[in-house]
Amino acid sequence: MHGILTLALLAACGEQGLAPVAGAPHGTDDATPAGSGDAGTGTTGGSSDGSTDNGGTSTDDGTDSGGGGEPAPGPTITHFVALGDAGTGDANQLRVAHAIEQVCAARGCDFAVYLGDNFYSDGVTSVDDQKFEDVFETPYAALPFKFHAVLGNHDYGGNGGGWDPARTDAQVAYSDHSPKWVMPDQYYSVTEGQVTLLGLDTNALAWERGADQQTWFPGARDAAQTRWTIVLGHHTFVSNGPHGNAGNWDGGNGGSVFRDFFQSELCGKVDVYFGGHDHSLQWPESPCAGTEFIVSGAGGKASNLGGNNAAWFESGQLGFLWVELVDDLFTGVFYDENGNELYRRSFTRGT
Repeated sequence: MHGILTLALLAACGEQGLAPVAGAPHGTDDATPAGSGDAGTGTTGGSSDGSTDNGGTSTDDGTDSGGGGEPAPGPTITHFVALGDAGTGDANQLRVAHAIEQVCAARGCDFAVYLGDNFYSDGVTSVDDQKFEDVFETPYAALPFKFHAVLGNHDYGGNGGGWDPARTDAQVAYSDHSPKWVMPDQYYSVTEGQVTLLGLDTNALAWERGADQQTWFPGARDAAQTRWTIVLGHHTFVSNGPHGNAGNWDGGNGGSVFRDFFQSELCGKVDVYFGGHDHSLQWPESPCAGTEFIVSGAGGKASNLGGNNAAWFESGQLGFLWVELVDDLFTGVFYDENGNELYRRSFTRGT
C-alpha cells in the first residue's frame, strides 16, 4: 500500500470552490474527501511519431542555495486531466467539458488523457466523419492542449461489440488532421516532460488479438527514462462498476488474457493505470503494491456501482480526474460535472 500524503485545503477559489493545490506536500496522513479541513517524443508499436512535446511541464524557480552560485532547482510540476467514455456529443459531455475548462483555468493543465469510447455508439468511419467535429473538436474547443487518446470497445463499431479495424484506423489517421488529437497508433508510447504515457488497445488484449502488443509492451515500459510511467487503457482491471474486475466481463467469460497480462506486466512495474469502460469515478485500493488503478469513465455517461472491492473513493456521478505531479508526489482530485471537488488523494511513487 502506498504511503498516503494529505494536502491541506487552502482558500476557496471562484464560484466552484476550487481549493488551490500546493506545489509541495503538507504533513502526512490519510487521504481526505472533499470538504475536510485537511485534505514528447512518441514511439508506437511499429512506427515513430517523430514529435517532441513537453506538454507545458514547468519547473518552479528555486531559492539561492547559499553557496553564492546557481539557485537551487525547484520541483518539476505537471498537470493533466483524465477522462473516458466521453464521446456522446450531448449535454452530459458538454457539462463535463465546461467543468474541465473551469478547473484548468484555475489549476493549470498541460494535457489530457482520453480513455476510450471516444465516439458513441459505433466509432467513426473515416477521417472526414462529422463526429470528429461534433463530438471532439467542438466540445473541447476552449481547451488549448493535446488529448492523448486510446481506443474503447465502441470505437470498433458494432455498438461496442464489433471488430472493424477500419474505424480505429480512422482515429489513428486523424492525428495528422488535428493538433489536439494524439493517437499515433493503436498502442503507443509518448513522453510528456517527466511522464511516459503508454497507450494500450485493451480491446485487442481482452479478446486475444494482442500478441504483438504483448510483445511490444515490456520493452516500451523498460525503455522509459522519465520519473513517471503511466499506462492508459479503456477496460478495467479492478472496478466496482457493472463490468467489474478483469476476468469477470461478459458473465465471467471476458478479460482473462487482459487480467493475466496486467498481473504479469503492470503490477508493481508501472506507477498508475487509468481506465474507463465503467461510467463512474473510482479509486480502488490497489491489488498489487507499487501501482495505482484509477477509473475515470464518467466523461459523458454515468452508471451504477455495487462491487465488493475496497476503494478509497467511488461515485456514479459525471466528472473527471485532475492530476498534479510534483516530482515524486502524485495528487489526484475528482471533480463532478459542475466543477465541484469530490475527493482528493496523494501518494509518493515507489512506496
